[in-house]
Amino acid sequence: MLSDGTVAHLYQLENEHLRVDVTDYGVRLVSLALKQSGNGPDQQLIMGQFSLAEYERDSTYAGAVVGRTCNRIAQSQVVLAGETYTLEANEDRHHLHGGLSGFHRRCWRVTASPESLLFEYESPAGEGGYPGNVKVWVRISLDENALRYEFGGTSD
Repeated sequence: MLSDGTVAHLYQLENEHLRVDVTDYGVRLVSLALKQSGNGPDQQLIMGQFSLAEYERDSTYAGAVVGRTCNRIAQSQVVLAGETYTLEANEDRHHLHGGLSGFHRRCWRVTASPESLLFEYESPAGEGGYPGNVKVWVRISLDENALRYEFGGTSD
């Protein structure tokens, strides 16, 4: 459970080659393991934090899907169609990876199937200072020995 009382969940996908754990909190990749044939232990390829509280405190965006912006916006301002928007400053006076209330700080809706995990989030106009409503999705799947991410979204 997150500090605000929101319940976050952990999801797992696996095939004969890989096992992946992803949380709906920021669509964070928590664990990726290469499955060993025979009786050997699985080989951990990445390991995330150990608790949701650590993810809430994380300032490195470890394993997270970030947005609405991936990268830095100088002075936390953007001009669209002649109008200036001031975004949340979270790196000195600059805006980094969607700000304090970016996608990495949200619990996403999940549709799970044996083949994939579909994460969806609707970011309302004004969130983080951004104009317009945005609907985004991320599909995570395993393809033989590959971890696949697909991204999409629409905005009004």
